[in-house]
This record gives sequence, structure tokens and C-alpha cells, in this order.
Amino acid sequence: MRELTDADETREGVIVDRRKGSLGNLTRWSPELREAWDWLKSQRNHIWEKKRRPIPHRVADRPPVVTEGGNAVSKYTMSSAWRRAMAAALAAGLITQEERFGLHALKHRGITDTRGNKADKQLASGHKSMQMVHLYDHERPVVDPAGKA
Repeated sequence: MRELTDADETREGVIVDRRKGSLGNLTRWSPELREAWDWLKSQRNHIWEKKRRPIPHRVADRPPVVTEGGNAVSKYTMSSAWRRAMAAALAAGLITQEERFGLHALKHRGITDTRGNKADKQLASGHKSMQMVHLYDHERPVVDPAGKA
């Protein structure tokens, strides 16, 4: 997410190039994704306007997520913000301590919630090996009893 820029926005969806050798894809727009993307860009533009920062000419230099100072978000900043968000959700009673989760857990949830078979999940997640899909997918398969079609 930290590497996304306005250049990754297309009419069909968002181009997602992953790290660590995983395969990229284009994630189609859903109403929720479109709303989130537009909200992030609106917040970024508001911050840049407030800070009187020039809007970069190249779309590849415009990250949708920026800090309050208008800079691209670093890994440390993202982790710190996530910890604060979890603490705020706990304090507000939105989640319990048992429901608290880390930022990386979103990848597990995303793969588990992807509809389709394991191959569909592999394509959506960008994993090169089925072994990694099995690691991240927590969906419990439903099967017929032995000997039944």
C-alpha cells in the first residue's frame, strides 16, 4: 500500500505491484474500494493544500496516503498509526482485546475472504506458490463424505 500512487489508478481498478517476489495484479473497483481510494486522495489533497505543498506533476509521484506533513508514509509511520488505531478501537469498545489484530493480518483476512477456489485465491493474492496460499487461507473447506459424489 505504501508504494501505491495515482499512476496505479485505472478505469478498471487499481494496479497492485507487490514486494518480495509476489505477482502483481489489477484489483477491480468495488463501491467500497472506489470510496476509500477517493477519500484517501481527498485527504491527501487537503493536507497538501493546507501545507501549501505543490502537487507533483508526475502522477507516479502522488501517493494516495500521506502523513500529516504531506510526505509519503514510511513503514514505521504505518505501523505506528496502526497501533494507535487499534488502541483507539479498544478504548472506544469497537473491538475487544481478543479481537485485536496486526496490520499483516489483513492479508490473511483478504485471502480467506476471497471467493473461489485456491487457484482464484492465489491469483488474487499474488503468491507464486500454493503453499503460501494454504498458509494465509483460513477458510474451512466443506466436502462431501467419503464415497459420496
